[in-house]
Amino acid sequence: MALSLIVLASGGCQSATGGARSKPWSMDRLLGKRSREKSHWDEEEKYDLYGEPNPDRMRLYDLGPGRIGTTLKTRFKGGQNHGQAERDFEKGQALYDEAIALWESDVNSPRATTLFRDASRQFEISADNWRDSALEQDALFMQGEASFFANDYVMANRAYEILVSRYSGTPQLDLVEARRFEIAQYWLSLKRQGAGLALGNHSRPMTGLDSEARRILHRIRLDDPTGKLADDATLALGNAFMEAKRYSDAADAYEDLRRTYPRSQHQFLAHKFELEARLAAYRGPNYDGTDVKKAEQVLKSILRQFPDECRDEHDQLAGQGGRIRHLLAERDWTLAEYYEGRGENRAAEHYYTLVAKNYDDTSFADPAGERIAALGGLPPVPEQKAQWLADLFPVKERNKPLIATGDRETILR
Repeated sequence: MALSLIVLASGGCQSATGGARSKPWSMDRLLGKRSREKSHWDEEEKYDLYGEPNPDRMRLYDLGPGRIGTTLKTRFKGGQNHGQAERDFEKGQALYDEAIALWESDVNSPRATTLFRDASRQFEISADNWRDSALEQDALFMQGEASFFANDYVMANRAYEILVSRYSGTPQLDLVEARRFEIAQYWLSLKRQGAGLALGNHSRPMTGLDSEARRILHRIRLDDPTGKLADDATLALGNAFMEAKRYSDAADAYEDLRRTYPRSQHQFLAHKFELEARLAAYRGPNYDGTDVKKAEQVLKSILRQFPDECRDEHDQLAGQGGRIRHLLAERDWTLAEYYEGRGENRAAEHYYTLVAKNYDDTSFADPAGERIAALGGLPPVPEQKAQWLADLFPVKERNKPLIATGDRETILR
């Protein structure tokens, strides 16, 4: 079913200005590769694990029955044609206006859908015929809008991404990001419903519904980090990772939200969800303890910053606090057992003491006291085996300080 549409495209486009630049077709252009000399992407985005480096890359559906003609016109041609670009834009605008009139009277009109798709192709050809111009900027936006209303969300997102990558200051940025956010949410909803492989359906990717949706959400917050939807996209990204049981990624997204957008209305949710994600991501005392330690810090922040919400969430937060203390005590207990098993009783006693002192409200406290008593009188370190062999190797002397110790005046003299 089609998305519920947000806002109709506002009328009026910019005048076409900008210089001509001949660009004959090549294999790089066919595959959607940009030259290194004219990259519209920041250097750091080469390391973006969530998205491809170029939204204009070739896709299988570009060679489909409904797309092959446009593909030939845009990727297998010679130089630019500014006059043709203006004529194609006018044709696309006429088709789009006719489609909007039909759509306003019947949102399910098949004729309107056909007209939107025809308009999208005209705008795409127009944009390709006048690169680096205001006309291309307008044509890309209108291509995205026409595809969006035709329920061709894959093509719509593609046009929007190219627009934002080439013209990051476009005045339509807020609307573009709103469209993309809605597309991502729609694809995630399809994933929740168990949607499988889809061939020839341009309202969604053939595969990877959730991964493509997450990529869009990630791109929104990168493309417009101070925009209206940046914090919403970050929260939605974290939620999408949680649904996919990628708890570490979810926790990192929530942490980014609470640190990058301190005035966001989602601050409490970011703290609450990060706490849950950190605990879910923790793998146990034999693995890295960063997640459980960060969970403790987040819980302290919640208690300090959100007293009203804490009263409503008291039982849940108390349970999570008890679990965190249990997990931290378990880590020290595991270390103590490890050292005791090696005969390093002094180190074992140290960690048992930490458990008994710092986590006296956990189930590890009493057993820790018992182990401390049992270790009393035992050698602090295991007996050195083959002492004669160890004596063959000289003991390395401590390095002498480069500056003699003394008061400040002596050192400076």
